[in-house]
Amino acid sequence: MRSGWLVLFLVSIIECDRHEKRFLYFAYGSNLLKSRLQINAPSAVFITPARLPGYRLDFDNYNPKWRGAPATIAADPKGEVWGALWALNYSEMASLDK
Repeated sequence: MRSGWLVLFLVSIIECDRHEKRFLYFAYGSNLLKSRLQINAPSAVFITPARLPGYRLDFDNYNPKWRGAPATIAADPKGEVWGALWALNYSEMASLDK
């Protein structure tokens, strides 16, 4: 599992009305804020609040760049993480975890 502020989980790839490939992903942490998310993904469109069962929010990997531990998720059969489902252009996927 990758960790960091921009860890997102690919749910599916869809076609939008303009025939651009888009994908849905689950976001948490700083990517819940639209203005923050749109720094790397200007096409981001909020879809709905979402829940990811079987995981918990964690801050267990210190990162000197952030001077702290960025949000990540860890497997936990009894846990759940609340976040948001967003849709964005497929071409922006590579820039999300920077």
